Amino acid sequence: MAYTPNAEDTAQPTGNQALSTAALEFRTLKQYIQTTKTAQDVRDDAQDAATALLAAALVTQDTRDDAQDVSISTAQSTAATAQSTANTGVANAATAQADATTALANAALSVVKVKSIVSITSGSGSVTVPTGATSCLVIGKGGDRQGRNSNDFSVGYSSTSSATKAQVLSVSAGASLAYSIASAVSGDVLAQATTFSSITCQGAPRVQNNVGETTTWTAAAGWLVLVFY
Repeated sequence: MAYTPNAEDTAQPTGNQALSTAALEFRTLKQYIQTTKTAQDVRDDAQDAATALLAAALVTQDTRDDAQDVSISTAQSTAATAQSTANTGVANAATAQADATTALANAALSVVKVKSIVSITSGSGSVTVPTGATSCLVIGKGGDRQGRNSNDFSVGYSSTSSATKAQVLSVSAGASLAYSIASAVSGDVLAQATTFSSITCQGAPRVQNNVGETTTWTAAAGWLVLVFY
């Protein structure tokens, strides 16, 4: 059987092969080497191309990362600026609110400002309205009557007027307004009224719980508190 050289068969040739096959053997080996080298070159070229593509991809990735970093940095800077602007706006709004509150308080004080407070607990006389006052808050109480029995409840009492009042009176600066403070009374004497100008605080009779008992409380006189503003 004729010998056929095989460059990949490491068991051939054996010592039994004729020398005449040597030339064919060498040509087969050279062809195998050349084919292998060509395949290696192709593989190397492919490897180089792949490396170049990878390098290009890395450059693209780096460019994209740089752009992303710039976008994030710009967004953060913009957000920080917006936050700072918002904080400044809130602070300005708070300041404006405080200024408005102060202005409102000052306006209220300029409209309603107490000029004088007068407290009277006895006697009679007159009070001069202070400069700048146009109104007076009158708070007053009539005198009590010490009651002796339940029948005294009907003596000296008017259900149409209050014994204690709080009423606003229009006044003029410099005017002299009369007052009279009621004294406490007892027995069958009518309870007295406390008056200031046109305002009257009626007397307030009080009675014992049971007929004929000794009273356990003391009747009080009237009083006035005048707030001019």
